[in-house]
Amino acid sequence: MGPPGSGKTTLGKHVASITDNVFFVSVGEYMRNNLHLTPPFEDTNRIAIFEEIIFEEFGTKEKKHLIVDCNPFPPEMWDAVSKQLIHFETVRLLSMSADINTLQKRLDSRNRKDHLMFSNKKRLDYYFKKVEPAINKIRNEKIIEHLQNETADDYKKCVETTINIYEKS
Repeated sequence: MGPPGSGKTTLGKHVASITDNVFFVSVGEYMRNNLHLTPPFEDTNRIAIFEEIIFEEFGTKEKKHLIVDCNPFPPEMWDAVSKQLIHFETVRLLSMSADINTLQKRLDSRNRKDHLMFSNKKRLDYYFKKVEPAINKIRNEKIIEHLQNETADDYKKCVETTINIYEKS
């Protein structure tokens, strides 16, 4: 979890590529690439998509761990997501962040069609107004490991922390 540009997808892909037992999926990428949907995904059955990812995508892989980058979900989705997490023996929630200037710079460097449709400032404003409060709500309900990701050294620590979490479970 974390704002756009915080490194969620980068970290998840990286950990999955260097760890045998981890399957990674970015819900946003899944909706764009597999389902050919266009952000902001407002008229989308996100619950069905999440269930499809959990049961069809991950269920067909012979992996022990699943990393899901699921921030495209609006706040009301967190309850639905948490209901699906009961199917897993261990659940750890990771939250990533970076300062606003770093986030803006990273978003500006992306060359994605949907970033041309919605300004990066609007993406960040939406996140901090709608998504972050939902994350703060579940911080009280679940264990969340917070990862700061602004520098290369921060990123190395994020990778180490994430791998350690999966190795312990």
